[in-house]
Amino acid sequence: MFINEIKLYVQYLGREIDEVREAMTAKQQRHFENFKTNLLNGIRYYEELLPVLQQEFHGKLQRFKVDLERFAQEVQGMAVTLAVVV
Repeated sequence: MFINEIKLYVQYLGREIDEVREAMTAKQQRHFENFKTNLLNGIRYYEELLPVLQQEFHGKLQRFKVDLERFAQEVQGMAVTLAVVV
């Protein structure tokens, strides 16, 4: 989710810069520099969250794995038989 959001912002910034690159005003340049700074700050924030997210998701990942195994066993144990009509 976070990566997709960052990707959209990066693509947006790249398109906007490309559109005005040849005739960029000082005001646009300041806007793009501020946008870049804010985007990089957001990326750094997510990087700082990685250790916390790693710890939090480790337990959830283990639970997810156990649930998948349990559901697979449950599905494998289901008998699919055709009713015989006499």
